[in-house]
Amino acid sequence: MTDYVQLEVKTTDKLLVGLVDCYRKVFALPPWNEWKKCQECGKKFGLDLDPHLFESGHCNKPIIDFWPEGVVAKDILLAMEKGSLPWLALDNKRVIGFCWGHPVTLEEAEERRAFPGLACKMRDIFGNSLELVGYQTDIGVLDTYRGKKIGKELFSRRIKYFLNKGIEVGILRTTKKTVVYSWYIRMGYKVVGDYNDSEEQVILAGRFADLSL
Repeated sequence: MTDYVQLEVKTTDKLLVGLVDCYRKVFALPPWNEWKKCQECGKKFGLDLDPHLFESGHCNKPIIDFWPEGVVAKDILLAMEKGSLPWLALDNKRVIGFCWGHPVTLEEAEERRAFPGLACKMRDIFGNSLELVGYQTDIGVLDTYRGKKIGKELFSRRIKYFLNKGIEVGILRTTKKTVVYSWYIRMGYKVVGDYNDSEEQVILAGRFADLSL
């Protein structure tokens, strides 16, 4: 049976280590393959990397963690300081999934996503009175637990959180290469910004009431 909890400051010590481990394993898988990297050229390696690389390295240097545990923990705590309280999925107290997000103004979203004109475009689409949006960041589930609607449940809890705060529109950045992009598009999110870069990064947005969950 899967349990769902919201990470709070008072529970951080017990669950943060598990969340960090889950986060690193999720993003070590395709399409991200962010498990190890070359500290010289930045080349990424997933969990299927050649074991010999641990000995030989890359660019004549040892490969290193793409997401060091300390960096991930620091980023999570920083997000919590900004008002983001992660939702966690647990299996026998083991963290197997996560998602988080928090309210931001349109101007903050524009600055964070480095996309000039985003605030204006969002108001054109969702109405001139729009000020706050639900800034949706990472969501992930361990590969052995996928297909069990755990991600959907985490997502639904995040939406309820935003709606309880009177926020009706969600926004996020992702890439067209990921299953996350396809998942959001199926639910009814639309592309509101395209970086036209090699990573195919886009900004998606949608009104919660219009989504097909």
